[in-house]
Parts: sequence; structure tokens; C-alpha cells
Amino acid sequence: MTEASQGQQIAEKLGNGVRYNGPQYSHGEFKFYLFTDVAASGTTFAARSFEDAKEKLIAKRKAFGLKPPVFSPSSSGLRRRDEALKLRGTGLTYAKIGSRFGISKERVRQILKGNPAPQKPDLDSKVMLRTSEVAQLLGVHVNTVRRWSEKGVLKSYHISSRGDRRFKREDIDSFLK
Repeated sequence: MTEASQGQQIAEKLGNGVRYNGPQYSHGEFKFYLFTDVAASGTTFAARSFEDAKEKLIAKRKAFGLKPPVFSPSSSGLRRRDEALKLRGTGLTYAKIGSRFGISKERVRQILKGNPAPQKPDLDSKVMLRTSEVAQLLGVHVNTVRRWSEKGVLKSYHISSRGDRRFKREDIDSFLK
């Protein structure tokens, strides 16, 4: 299993308010996973494992005065859908079930209906990346990527008269090393 897919699994365990930004490397060696807590004003944090990410997520939410997510015990042996069905059978609302799992009531409905979570595009397989995708990989704002492109820190290719930029994946990988 690749670092990218492991990081995606961690983000799914952490819940809907967390977006996975990708693995971070130094000199070709994996260092940590990078996540964004959308619920806490889009703050970014790095973690090396699920437990590490869980601790940092709880601390971030508390620092922003938000209710920390509640994680269901993995020892119960029930999958999240099975547990949500059980809770729904006891009369709990979607909102209350969502607060127990740290997800939205809409996501609870999706889980109970059997709809999978929307999949994020696999940036590892793309050859050319948009500015927003590069920003997501690097864990910086899109304006920072634009500024680095203008200064020549990142090599970009203008593909239209509108000035749209694209970045080669290999250039971004070499920048990270």
C-alpha cells in the first residue's frame, strides 16, 4: 500500500471535516502525511499515523473552541455503517449519530443508504497538475503557488491565452526533494 492510499485511509477514519493533502517527503524519504481540518478554519497539520493525526485533530478543534470529534472504538468489531444502523434503530437522529462519529448528518444519510464517500482525484497518476492541485500537494495557498511560478521557484507552463498554468508532476516531485 502506498503512502498516498494510507494517508487517504487515515483521513477517512478522521471524518468528513478532514481533507488529505498528500504525503510529504524529504530527500526521497517519507516523513509524514499532511491534512487540512476544514472545520477549524482550514488549518493544516502533519501526522505520521492515525493515532498521531487523531490527537492533533482533537487539539486543533479544542484550540478553535470547536467540539472535538468522537471516534467509535475499533474494538467493537462493527463497521461504521453497521453501528450507524444500530444507533438509528434506537431512535437517534442523523444529527446525533453524526455528532458521535464526528461527521455531518448528510454523511450519515449517505452511509446508511450505502452511498460511498466521494473520491478525491488521484494526483499521483496525473502528469500535469492545476495550480490548486499543486497547492494541495505542497500544503500552501494557491496564491503562493502562483507567486512561486512567477518568480521561477516552480516551473509552470501557460496553456491558454487566459494565462492558465499547468505544472509537470515530475517538477513538483523534484521540488519536494
